[in-house]
Amino acid sequence: MSDQKYFLVLQRARLVFGVLIVISLPFTVSWFYNLSSYTIWGFGIASMAMIALDPWSIKKLLSLRFWILVFPFLWALIGMSYSTEQAAGWYYIEKQLSLLIFPFFFLFGGGFSKKDLRVILKAFILSLLLCLFVALALSAMQNYELDGLKYFHVIFYTYSGLSGNIGISAVYLAMYVGFALLLLMNELLENGFSIWQRSIVTLVVSGLLMFFFVLLAVKMVFAVWSLCFIALFFIRGRWGVGLAAIASFAVIGFLFFSSISQYRPIKERFALSFDSFRQQDWSADPENAEGYWNSLNMRAGLWTAAIKGIARRPIFGPGTGDSDRLFQEEKREIGFEFGVREEFNEHNQFLGFWHHNGLIAIILFALMIALGLKQGFASRDYPLLIFIFYVLGCFITENYLEAQKGAIFFGFFFSFFLFSSQGFQTK
Repeated sequence: MSDQKYFLVLQRARLVFGVLIVISLPFTVSWFYNLSSYTIWGFGIASMAMIALDPWSIKKLLSLRFWILVFPFLWALIGMSYSTEQAAGWYYIEKQLSLLIFPFFFLFGGGFSKKDLRVILKAFILSLLLCLFVALALSAMQNYELDGLKYFHVIFYTYSGLSGNIGISAVYLAMYVGFALLLLMNELLENGFSIWQRSIVTLVVSGLLMFFFVLLAVKMVFAVWSLCFIALFFIRGRWGVGLAAIASFAVIGFLFFSSISQYRPIKERFALSFDSFRQQDWSADPENAEGYWNSLNMRAGLWTAAIKGIARRPIFGPGTGDSDRLFQEEKREIGFEFGVREEFNEHNQFLGFWHHNGLIAIILFALMIALGLKQGFASRDYPLLIFIFYVLGCFITENYLEAQKGAIFFGFFFSFFLFSSQGFQTK
Protein backbone atom coordinates (compact mmCIF):
# COMPACT_ATOMS: atom_id res chain seq x y z
CA MET A 1 0.00 0.00 0.00
CA SER A 2 1.39 3.43 -0.94
CA ASP A 3 1.96 6.09 1.71
CA GLN A 4 -0.89 8.20 0.30
CA LYS A 5 -3.39 5.32 0.48
CA TYR A 6 -2.09 4.37 3.93
CA PHE A 7 -2.70 7.82 5.35
CA LEU A 8 -6.11 8.03 3.65
CA VAL A 9 -7.14 4.79 5.36
CA LEU A 10 -5.75 6.13 8.63
CA GLN A 11 -7.72 9.35 8.35
CA ARG A 12 -10.95 7.46 7.70
CA ALA A 13 -10.26 5.15 10.64
CA ARG A 14 -9.62 8.14 12.92
CA LEU A 15 -12.89 9.72 11.85
CA VAL A 16 -14.73 6.50 12.66
CA PHE A 17 -12.95 6.44 16.02
CA GLY A 18 -14.06 9.99 16.81
CA VAL A 19 -17.68 9.29 15.87
CA LEU A 20 -17.79 6.08 17.94
CA ILE A 21 -16.39 7.90 20.97
CA VAL A 22 -18.84 10.80 20.92
CA ILE A 23 -21.99 8.80 20.18
CA SER A 24 -21.18 6.39 23.01
CA LEU A 25 -20.65 9.15 25.62
CA PRO A 26 -24.29 9.63 26.72
CA PHE A 27 -25.22 5.94 26.69
CA THR A 28 -24.52 3.36 29.38
CA VAL A 29 -27.39 0.96 28.66
CA SER A 30 -26.38 -2.68 28.31
CA TRP A 31 -26.20 -2.85 24.50
CA PHE A 32 -23.96 0.24 24.34
CA TYR A 33 -22.01 -0.18 27.55
CA ASN A 34 -18.22 0.14 27.27
CA LEU A 35 -18.24 0.90 23.54
CA SER A 36 -16.18 4.03 24.22
CA SER A 37 -13.72 2.08 26.39
CA TYR A 38 -13.26 -0.64 23.79
CA THR A 39 -12.76 2.00 21.10
CA ILE A 40 -10.19 3.86 23.19
CA TRP A 41 -8.10 0.79 23.88
CA GLY A 42 -8.23 -0.41 20.28
CA PHE A 43 -7.05 2.87 18.87
CA GLY A 44 -4.65 3.31 21.77
CA ILE A 45 -2.86 0.14 20.69
CA ALA A 46 -2.90 1.36 17.10
CA SER A 47 -1.36 4.68 18.19
CA MET A 48 1.46 2.90 20.00
CA ALA A 49 2.15 0.82 16.88
CA MET A 50 2.47 3.99 14.81
CA ILE A 51 5.54 5.02 16.78
CA ALA A 52 7.48 2.43 14.80
CA LEU A 53 5.93 3.53 11.49
CA ASP A 54 6.08 7.30 11.80
CA PRO A 55 9.49 8.72 10.79
CA TRP A 56 8.83 11.78 12.93
CA SER A 57 7.90 9.74 16.00
CA ILE A 58 11.05 10.38 18.05
CA LYS A 59 10.91 14.11 17.40
CA LYS A 60 7.23 14.16 18.36
CA LEU A 61 7.90 12.22 21.55
CA LEU A 62 10.56 14.77 22.50
CA SER A 63 8.10 17.64 22.12
CA LEU A 64 7.70 19.61 25.37
CA ARG A 65 4.07 20.38 24.52
CA PHE A 66 3.32 16.68 24.25
CA TRP A 67 4.73 15.97 27.71
CA ILE A 68 2.80 18.91 29.15
CA LEU A 69 -0.34 17.08 27.97
CA VAL A 70 0.56 13.69 29.45
CA PHE A 71 2.38 14.59 32.67
CA PRO A 72 -0.74 15.36 34.79
CA PHE A 73 -2.05 11.84 34.25
CA LEU A 74 1.36 10.17 34.18
CA TRP A 75 1.93 11.66 37.64
CA ALA A 76 -1.18 9.86 38.90
CA LEU A 77 0.36 6.59 37.67
CA ILE A 78 3.60 7.45 39.45
CA GLY A 79 1.50 8.07 42.56
CA MET A 80 0.87 4.34 42.74
CA SER A 81 4.58 3.77 43.46
CA TYR A 82 4.45 5.50 46.85
CA SER A 83 1.00 4.21 47.83
CA THR A 84 0.86 1.49 50.47
CA GLU A 85 -2.44 0.11 49.12
CA GLN A 86 -1.94 -0.64 45.44
CA ALA A 87 -5.22 -2.44 44.73
CA ALA A 88 -7.45 0.50 45.70
CA GLY A 89 -5.74 2.75 43.17
CA TRP A 90 -6.51 0.69 40.09
CA TYR A 91 -10.01 2.17 39.90
CA TYR A 92 -8.40 5.54 39.14
CA ILE A 93 -5.60 4.11 37.02
CA GLU A 94 -8.10 3.00 34.37
CA LYS A 95 -9.25 6.62 33.99
CA GLN A 96 -5.68 7.96 33.89
CA LEU A 97 -4.71 5.48 31.17
CA SER A 98 -7.70 6.58 29.10
CA LEU A 99 -6.61 10.21 29.49
CA LEU A 100 -3.05 9.30 28.49
CA ILE A 101 -4.09 7.54 25.29
CA PHE A 102 -5.74 10.57 23.64
CA PRO A 103 -2.58 12.75 23.38
CA PHE A 104 -0.71 9.75 21.95
CA PHE A 105 -3.43 9.09 19.43
CA PHE A 106 -3.66 12.69 18.25
CA LEU A 107 0.11 13.15 18.38
CA PHE A 108 0.69 10.55 15.67
CA GLY A 109 -2.54 11.06 13.77
CA GLY A 110 -2.73 14.85 13.95
CA GLY A 111 -5.85 16.96 14.22
CA PHE A 112 -9.06 16.90 12.21
CA SER A 113 -10.07 19.01 9.23
CA LYS A 114 -12.94 21.46 9.59
CA LYS A 115 -15.18 19.07 7.69
CA ASP A 116 -14.33 16.18 10.02
CA LEU A 117 -14.79 18.43 13.03
CA ARG A 118 -18.33 19.18 11.94
CA VAL A 119 -19.08 15.48 11.38
CA ILE A 120 -17.91 14.49 14.87
CA LEU A 121 -19.65 17.36 16.65
CA LYS A 122 -22.88 16.69 14.74
CA ALA A 123 -22.67 13.01 15.74
CA PHE A 124 -22.21 14.02 19.39
CA ILE A 125 -25.21 16.36 19.40
CA LEU A 126 -27.54 13.95 17.59
CA SER A 127 -26.53 11.04 19.81
CA LEU A 128 -27.11 13.19 22.88
CA LEU A 129 -30.54 14.25 21.65
CA LEU A 130 -31.52 10.64 20.96
CA CYS A 131 -30.32 9.65 24.40
CA LEU A 132 -32.43 12.37 26.03
CA PHE A 133 -35.60 11.37 24.17
CA VAL A 134 -35.06 7.74 25.20
CA ALA A 135 -34.70 8.86 28.83
CA LEU A 136 -37.85 10.98 28.57
CA ALA A 137 -39.85 8.10 27.07
CA LEU A 138 -38.75 5.75 29.86
CA SER A 139 -39.69 8.36 32.47
CA ALA A 140 -43.12 8.77 30.90
CA MET A 141 -43.63 5.00 30.97
CA GLN A 142 -42.84 4.92 34.69
CA ASN A 143 -45.23 7.77 35.34
CA TYR A 144 -47.95 6.01 33.35
CA GLU A 145 -47.51 2.81 35.31
CA LEU A 146 -48.06 4.77 38.52
CA ASP A 147 -51.27 6.64 37.72
CA GLY A 148 -51.98 6.56 34.00
CA LEU A 149 -50.39 9.99 33.43
CA LYS A 150 -53.17 11.72 35.34
CA TYR A 151 -50.66 13.87 37.17
CA PHE A 152 -47.26 15.31 36.31
CA HIS A 153 -44.79 13.79 38.77
CA VAL A 154 -41.66 15.94 38.79
CA ILE A 155 -39.62 13.16 40.38
CA PHE A 156 -39.89 11.12 37.16
CA TYR A 157 -38.67 13.93 34.89
CA THR A 158 -35.94 15.80 36.76
CA TYR A 159 -32.37 15.05 37.73
CA SER A 160 -31.83 11.28 38.27
CA GLY A 161 -35.51 10.66 37.46
CA LEU A 162 -34.59 11.43 33.86
CA SER A 163 -30.94 10.35 33.62
CA GLY A 164 -31.16 7.29 35.87
CA ASN A 165 -33.23 5.41 33.29
CA ILE A 166 -30.25 5.26 30.94
CA GLY A 167 -27.69 4.58 33.67
CA ILE A 168 -25.82 7.88 33.71
CA SER A 169 -25.51 10.45 36.48
CA ALA A 170 -27.45 13.67 35.88
CA VAL A 171 -24.34 15.79 36.45
CA TYR A 172 -22.58 14.13 33.48
CA LEU A 173 -25.61 14.24 31.22
CA ALA A 174 -26.22 17.90 32.05
CA MET A 175 -22.56 18.70 31.36
CA TYR A 176 -22.88 17.13 27.90
CA VAL A 177 -26.10 19.05 27.16
CA GLY A 178 -24.63 22.39 28.25
CA PHE A 179 -21.56 21.86 26.10
CA ALA A 180 -23.68 20.93 23.08
CA LEU A 181 -25.70 24.12 23.53
CA LEU A 182 -22.53 26.22 23.63
CA LEU A 183 -21.28 24.59 20.44
CA LEU A 184 -24.57 25.31 18.68
CA MET A 185 -24.58 28.94 19.80
CA ASN A 186 -20.99 29.34 18.59
CA GLU A 187 -22.12 27.91 15.25
CA LEU A 188 -24.86 30.54 14.99
CA LEU A 189 -22.51 33.38 15.92
CA GLU A 190 -19.97 32.21 13.36
CA ASN A 191 -22.34 31.72 10.44
CA GLY A 192 -25.20 34.03 11.41
CA PHE A 193 -28.36 33.53 9.40
CA SER A 194 -26.54 33.47 6.09
CA ILE A 195 -27.71 29.89 5.58
CA TRP A 196 -31.34 30.15 6.67
CA GLN A 197 -32.21 26.45 6.62
CA ARG A 198 -29.17 25.46 8.67
CA SER A 199 -29.85 28.25 11.19
CA ILE A 200 -33.44 27.13 11.72
CA VAL A 201 -32.31 23.54 12.34
CA THR A 202 -29.68 24.79 14.79
CA LEU A 203 -32.27 26.85 16.69
CA VAL A 204 -34.74 23.94 16.85
CA VAL A 205 -32.09 21.54 18.15
CA SER A 206 -30.93 24.19 20.64
CA GLY A 207 -34.49 24.62 21.89
CA LEU A 208 -34.89 20.88 22.42
CA LEU A 209 -31.59 20.65 24.27
CA MET A 210 -32.51 23.65 26.43
CA PHE A 211 -35.78 21.93 27.38
CA PHE A 212 -33.85 18.89 28.61
CA PHE A 213 -31.19 21.07 30.24
CA VAL A 214 -33.79 22.80 32.41
CA LEU A 215 -35.54 19.48 33.06
CA LEU A 216 -32.33 17.93 34.38
CA ALA A 217 -32.09 20.83 36.89
CA VAL A 218 -28.39 20.44 37.71
CA LYS A 219 -27.96 23.91 39.13
CA MET A 220 -24.17 24.25 39.19
CA VAL A 221 -23.79 23.08 35.60
CA PHE A 222 -26.54 25.49 34.58
CA ALA A 223 -24.77 28.34 36.40
CA VAL A 224 -21.42 27.57 34.71
CA TRP A 225 -23.14 27.26 31.34
CA SER A 226 -24.85 30.64 31.82
CA LEU A 227 -21.53 32.37 32.49
CA CYS A 228 -19.88 30.71 29.49
CA PHE A 229 -22.90 31.54 27.32
CA ILE A 230 -22.61 35.22 28.22
CA ALA A 231 -18.81 35.23 27.88
CA LEU A 232 -19.13 33.78 24.36
CA PHE A 233 -20.81 36.98 23.14
CA PHE A 234 -18.09 39.18 24.64
CA ILE A 235 -15.10 37.23 23.31
CA ARG A 236 -16.72 37.40 19.87
CA GLY A 237 -17.22 41.16 20.20
CA ARG A 238 -21.02 41.06 20.50
CA TRP A 239 -21.15 43.45 23.46
CA GLY A 240 -24.76 44.54 23.06
CA VAL A 241 -26.05 41.00 22.92
CA GLY A 242 -23.80 40.09 25.83
CA LEU A 243 -25.28 42.80 28.06
CA ALA A 244 -28.80 41.75 27.07
CA ALA A 245 -27.89 38.14 27.92
CA ILE A 246 -26.68 39.22 31.36
CA ALA A 247 -30.00 40.94 32.09
CA SER A 248 -31.98 37.96 30.82
CA PHE A 249 -30.01 35.43 32.81
CA ALA A 250 -30.32 37.49 35.97
CA VAL A 251 -34.08 36.95 35.81
CA ILE A 252 -33.97 33.36 34.51
CA GLY A 253 -31.28 32.40 37.02
CA PHE A 254 -33.27 33.78 39.94
CA LEU A 255 -36.37 31.81 38.91
CA PHE A 256 -34.36 28.66 38.20
CA PHE A 257 -32.39 28.64 41.43
CA SER A 258 -35.31 29.61 43.67
CA SER A 259 -38.10 27.37 42.38
CA ILE A 260 -37.05 24.35 40.26
CA SER A 261 -36.23 21.81 42.93
CA GLN A 262 -37.83 18.87 44.62
CA TYR A 263 -35.77 19.60 47.71
CA ARG A 264 -35.23 22.73 49.79
CA PRO A 265 -35.37 26.19 48.20
CA ILE A 266 -31.95 27.60 47.42
CA LYS A 267 -32.27 30.36 50.02
CA GLU A 268 -32.87 27.83 52.77
CA ARG A 269 -29.93 25.77 51.56
CA PHE A 270 -27.59 28.75 51.89
CA ALA A 271 -28.93 29.51 55.34
CA LEU A 272 -28.45 25.92 56.44
CA SER A 273 -24.94 25.75 55.00
CA PHE A 274 -23.19 29.02 55.65
CA ASP A 275 -24.97 31.21 58.21
CA SER A 276 -23.07 29.46 60.99
CA PHE A 277 -20.37 27.66 59.04
CA ARG A 278 -17.88 27.45 61.89
CA GLN A 279 -20.55 25.99 64.16
CA GLN A 280 -21.73 23.47 61.57
CA ASP A 281 -22.54 20.12 63.15
CA TRP A 282 -21.05 17.73 60.58
CA SER A 283 -22.27 14.72 62.57
CA ALA A 284 -25.93 15.71 62.25
CA ASP A 285 -28.34 13.27 60.59
CA PRO A 286 -25.88 10.57 59.47
CA GLU A 287 -28.67 8.81 57.54
CA ASN A 288 -30.10 12.05 56.09
CA ALA A 289 -33.52 10.83 57.20
CA GLU A 290 -34.71 14.40 57.77
CA GLY A 291 -33.26 15.68 54.49
CA TYR A 292 -30.71 17.74 56.41
CA TRP A 293 -27.88 17.28 53.89
CA ASN A 294 -28.04 19.03 50.54
CA SER A 295 -25.62 19.81 47.74
CA LEU A 296 -24.26 22.91 49.51
CA ASN A 297 -23.62 21.90 53.11
CA MET A 298 -22.60 18.40 51.99
CA ARG A 299 -19.84 19.87 49.82
CA ALA A 300 -18.80 22.18 52.63
CA GLY A 301 -18.15 19.10 54.77
CA LEU A 302 -16.30 17.28 51.98
CA TRP A 303 -14.12 20.28 51.19
CA THR A 304 -13.33 20.77 54.89
CA ALA A 305 -12.17 17.17 55.17
CA ALA A 306 -10.17 17.39 51.94
CA ILE A 307 -8.38 20.56 53.05
CA LYS A 308 -7.48 18.84 56.32
CA GLY A 309 -5.86 16.01 54.36
CA ILE A 310 -4.09 18.39 51.96
CA ALA A 311 -2.56 20.29 54.89
CA ARG A 312 -0.94 17.06 56.09
CA ARG A 313 0.46 15.98 52.70
CA PRO A 314 0.60 19.16 50.55
CA ILE A 315 3.37 18.40 48.03
CA PHE A 316 3.02 14.77 46.92
CA GLY A 317 -0.29 13.74 48.47
CA PRO A 318 -0.88 10.26 49.85
CA GLY A 319 -0.65 8.60 46.43
CA THR A 320 -3.31 7.24 44.14
CA GLY A 321 -3.86 4.02 46.09
CA ASP A 322 -4.21 5.51 49.58
CA SER A 323 -6.27 8.64 48.90
CA ASP A 324 -9.74 7.10 49.29
CA ARG A 325 -8.98 5.36 52.57
CA LEU A 326 -7.41 8.48 54.07
CA PHE A 327 -10.29 10.66 52.89
CA GLN A 328 -12.72 8.38 54.70
CA GLU A 329 -10.65 8.85 57.86
CA GLU A 330 -10.57 12.63 57.40
CA LYS A 331 -14.36 12.79 57.03
CA ARG A 332 -14.69 10.70 60.18
CA GLU A 333 -12.35 13.07 62.03
CA ILE A 334 -14.67 16.02 61.52
CA GLY A 335 -17.69 13.84 62.32
CA PHE A 336 -19.15 13.83 58.81
CA GLU A 337 -20.73 10.38 59.14
CA PHE A 338 -23.13 10.90 56.23
CA GLY A 339 -20.16 11.49 53.91
CA VAL A 340 -18.41 8.42 55.33
CA ARG A 341 -21.47 6.22 54.87
CA GLU A 342 -22.00 7.34 51.27
CA GLU A 343 -18.26 7.16 50.50
CA PHE A 344 -18.37 10.56 48.77
CA ASN A 345 -15.29 11.86 46.99
CA GLU A 346 -14.12 15.48 47.30
CA HIS A 347 -16.77 16.80 44.88
CA ASN A 348 -14.22 19.27 43.53
CA GLN A 349 -11.76 18.18 40.85
CA PHE A 350 -9.08 20.66 41.90
CA LEU A 351 -9.20 19.51 45.52
CA GLY A 352 -9.29 15.95 44.18
CA PHE A 353 -6.04 16.44 42.26
CA TRP A 354 -4.36 18.06 45.25
CA HIS A 355 -5.71 15.61 47.81
CA HIS A 356 -4.70 12.54 45.76
CA ASN A 357 -1.34 13.52 44.28
CA GLY A 358 -0.33 16.79 45.90
CA LEU A 359 0.52 20.28 44.71
CA ILE A 360 2.61 18.78 41.91
CA ALA A 361 -0.57 17.40 40.31
CA ILE A 362 -2.23 20.84 40.43
CA ILE A 363 0.82 22.52 38.85
CA LEU A 364 1.03 19.93 36.06
CA PHE A 365 -2.69 20.25 35.32
CA ALA A 366 -2.42 24.06 35.34
CA LEU A 367 0.38 23.87 32.75
CA MET A 368 -1.79 21.66 30.56
CA ILE A 369 -4.70 24.09 30.74
CA ALA A 370 -2.37 27.06 30.13
CA LEU A 371 -1.13 25.38 26.94
CA GLY A 372 -4.73 25.00 25.75
CA LEU A 373 -5.60 28.61 26.60
CA LYS A 374 -2.49 29.93 24.88
CA GLN A 375 -3.33 28.05 21.69
CA GLY A 376 -7.02 28.99 21.88
CA PHE A 377 -6.36 32.71 22.16
CA ALA A 378 -3.48 32.66 19.64
CA SER A 379 -5.63 31.08 16.91
CA ARG A 380 -8.97 32.53 18.09
CA ASP A 381 -10.23 28.98 18.43
CA TYR A 382 -13.56 29.57 20.17
CA PRO A 383 -14.64 25.91 20.57
CA LEU A 384 -11.36 25.17 22.36
CA LEU A 385 -11.74 28.19 24.65
CA ILE A 386 -15.41 27.39 25.32
CA PHE A 387 -14.52 23.83 26.27
CA ILE A 388 -11.71 24.82 28.65
CA PHE A 389 -13.68 27.47 30.55
CA TYR A 390 -16.77 25.29 30.69
CA VAL A 391 -15.07 22.21 32.15
CA LEU A 392 -13.05 24.29 34.61
CA GLY A 393 -16.30 25.71 35.95
CA CYS A 394 -17.89 22.27 36.17
CA PHE A 395 -14.83 20.98 38.04
CA ILE A 396 -15.69 23.23 41.01
CA THR A 397 -18.39 20.89 42.32
CA GLU A 398 -17.61 17.44 40.87
CA ASN A 399 -14.67 15.06 40.37
CA TYR A 400 -15.49 14.49 36.72
CA LEU A 401 -12.18 12.86 35.85
CA GLU A 402 -12.61 10.09 38.39
CA ALA A 403 -15.39 8.45 36.37
CA GLN A 404 -14.91 7.04 32.88
CA LYS A 405 -17.77 9.15 31.47
CA GLY A 406 -16.03 12.33 32.59
CA ALA A 407 -12.50 11.19 31.76
CA ILE A 408 -13.41 10.23 28.18
CA PHE A 409 -15.34 13.48 27.66
CA PHE A 410 -12.45 15.64 28.87
CA GLY A 411 -9.63 13.58 27.37
CA PHE A 412 -11.15 13.28 23.92
CA PHE A 413 -12.49 16.80 23.44
CA PHE A 414 -9.43 18.57 24.88
CA SER A 415 -7.06 16.75 22.49
CA PHE A 416 -9.67 16.89 19.71
CA PHE A 417 -9.86 20.70 19.76
CA LEU A 418 -6.23 21.35 20.68
CA PHE A 419 -4.62 19.23 17.96
CA SER A 420 -7.16 20.44 15.39
CA SER A 421 -6.49 24.08 16.27
CA GLN A 422 -4.82 26.15 13.57
CA GLY A 423 -1.09 26.43 14.13
CA PHE A 424 -0.75 23.64 16.70
CA GLN A 425 2.13 21.60 15.30
CA THR A 426 4.03 18.76 16.94
CA LYS A 427 6.72 18.30 14.31
